[in-house]
Amino acid sequence: MAGSPHVDALPEETLDRLVRLAARSLGAPMVLLSLAQHGRCIRRSAVGLPEDFTAERMPPPARSVCGRVIAAGAPLAITDARTDALVCSGELELPSGALACLADVVVGADGSVLGALEVLDVAPRRWTEADAATLADVAALAREQIDRDVGDPRRTTEALRESELRYRQLVEQAPEAIFVFDVDQGRWIEANAAAERLFGLSRAELLRHAPADLSPPTQPDGRRSADVAREAIAAALEGEVPVFEWVHVTAGGELRLCEIRLARHPPPSRRLVRGTVVDISARKRAERSRDRLAAIIEATTDLVGMADAELRVTYMNRGGRSMLGLAPDADVRGMLPTAFHPPWAARLLADVAVPAAVRDGSWSGETVVLDSGGREIPVSQVILAHRGLDGRPEFFATVIRDLSVRKRLEQQLVQSRKMEAVGTLAGGIAHDFNNLLTAVLGHCEVLLAEGGLPDAAREDVREIRGAGERAAALTAQLLAFSRRQVLQPQPLDLGAVVAELGPMLRGLVPADVRFEIATESGLPPAVADPVQLTQVLINLVVNAGDATPAGGLIRVETATVEFAPPLGADPEAPPGGRYAAVAVRDTGSGIDPAVLERIFEPFFTTKEPGRGSGLGLSTALGIVRQSGGDIDVVSEPGGGSRFRVLLPLAEGVADLAPRPARASWHELHGRETVLVVEDEPTVRNVIERLLTRHGYRVLMARHGGEALAMWAAVADQVDVLITDVIMPEMGGRELVERLRRLRPELRVLFVSGYDERAAAAEAPPNALFVMKPFDSRELLAALREVLER
Repeated sequence: MAGSPHVDALPEETLDRLVRLAARSLGAPMVLLSLAQHGRCIRRSAVGLPEDFTAERMPPPARSVCGRVIAAGAPLAITDARTDALVCSGELELPSGALACLADVVVGADGSVLGALEVLDVAPRRWTEADAATLADVAALAREQIDRDVGDPRRTTEALRESELRYRQLVEQAPEAIFVFDVDQGRWIEANAAAERLFGLSRAELLRHAPADLSPPTQPDGRRSADVAREAIAAALEGEVPVFEWVHVTAGGELRLCEIRLARHPPPSRRLVRGTVVDISARKRAERSRDRLAAIIEATTDLVGMADAELRVTYMNRGGRSMLGLAPDADVRGMLPTAFHPPWAARLLADVAVPAAVRDGSWSGETVVLDSGGREIPVSQVILAHRGLDGRPEFFATVIRDLSVRKRLEQQLVQSRKMEAVGTLAGGIAHDFNNLLTAVLGHCEVLLAEGGLPDAAREDVREIRGAGERAAALTAQLLAFSRRQVLQPQPLDLGAVVAELGPMLRGLVPADVRFEIATESGLPPAVADPVQLTQVLINLVVNAGDATPAGGLIRVETATVEFAPPLGADPEAPPGGRYAAVAVRDTGSGIDPAVLERIFEPFFTTKEPGRGSGLGLSTALGIVRQSGGDIDVVSEPGGGSRFRVLLPLAEGVADLAPRPARASWHELHGRETVLVVEDEPTVRNVIERLLTRHGYRVLMARHGGEALAMWAAVADQVDVLITDVIMPEMGGRELVERLRRLRPELRVLFVSGYDERAAAAEAPPNALFVMKPFDSRELLAALREVLER
């Protein structure tokens, strides 16, 4: 400090001009220049400070901004004193009314600190790099002025002239548009190069206009531009520094949203106002884009959250609060994300996810969160680490999506594929198994129809037939739950069907359980296979009887209902709409939720071994789904159960078709010639014996190729063709197509041991076919129907 000039010798005029220069250069209402000698503040000069901020009222150097800057030898910026840590803690003190501050040191030629220059604003202010550079230039001018004035007072006038020149250079080079408005003349008297660029006008053109000339008649808030300008200028003349947004119009007619800062401009003898104009259109567009993004984040059902570097929650959107079962206004700030995870997921978050995000910038994976009730929610989660200037994580962001619906759909898909696999297996074995059953049952019927069989042997044959029929029923169940059995849907009066089945259903219920039927009158007809619907109702009533204790109630009722599939429903479920419904209610023990989720799985049963195969409900669902309907269940432990069968309505059906009368054996006889094409010898033998006993003449072929080869010799004799659908050498469809080229009117009856899908794929459209195993009456009735068409 030995080489420092004697700053105490500076003229007051010099100090005054320096602080006013700083005020003009930065558009600040208050400026304080403090000069130091040997590290102590010895002189101050100020402009715009409140009257009570006298030398006696100034804070100690340790708590003043100038004192802090002089001691540190480095600049200091305060954007908003209300949130600044140094000011709030009392370490720094600003003049009354000041909320923003920018200060820099004045350094002498020898590197010594001569003092500090401090500019203050009455509103929060984001100090820019241009502001800091401008203040540094003014501080450099102060150093030059001090050196010159202290060294040679005669050079004061020249130094001041140079300072003015430097001021003009600073204003001219400023990035913001700067104007000086003469209130009495009502026009601009100064404008810099940035102002020319902003409006697209030359300086001379700008100085011929008043501010209102380059503004729309009204501002976005609806107020007249002239009124707003007049009020802001009046406030500036009173010593205030109004900061406001304003829409200007450029020479090309483009609207520019600007931020304007006004301050009274020296000298005091004239009414001048200095305006700093910053085009904030791009910033506002960015803010609107940010606001739109924020609105999207608040609207999404995903959880979007942020946490600080210590992983304390700082933000969570509405969707996240809803997902976690929190109130919309719940305060989650400061909570740790691990509070929303079960222990194992919290460890995954702390040990794997966050370190990976810090290392790689992001992490994604599947985990689980807990809602406020402790329910686990499967989720996918993304964690992003945002780094600060020092390269360390400054904060974390996360996006969490609820996977509950997707997981349910995946489970349903697995279940569907399981059923498809079992159905494919069932269809694969159906052909050979049904051929064997056809032979067994057919031969049993032949033996029972012939006389002379001893009673004991006749009873044995009946037992064999019963076992075959049970085997056939099991195959039908396998095909039913896999939606592959052949149905014969027709319009039905559900009330009549339930009433007719009433006595039989009552017999399935334990004697100590009450049984009721309640049917709604005037129901529209439903579409279903009456035989298969009977099987469904029997299954549901038997299950209800098993679950209902003595003294309980089972009720079967019909109605028309509006059905809406729940969110995440099985994709095979029917669409929403009106359905005919028949429900079986009981007051039994109810069903546990874990069991309810698996209630329709094939081979799943809660009954003890030997009392259930686990195919009952899966078979019932398969029948109803194949009919275009569904079964929904409502149950809770101890509260009974309701199984409701939904069936499509027969829209437009005025009258229900009467059930055909069962044909007599005499009506099933015939004298026609039948060509039978069947690759299984035992089935050929059964069909031949059955048709021969009922008066038909039978010709036999082992496959399509053999039938085609013999056709020329027998064509004139054949009245009807009975053929298997799928055979080696040549299948039934190809055989029929080739024979109908020779005789288009050829009558055909298909038989098949495969499931419906395979048979339908191979048979011609609208073909009549009988599924194996069939009984005598079924085959003979179908044959008569084909012949009499």
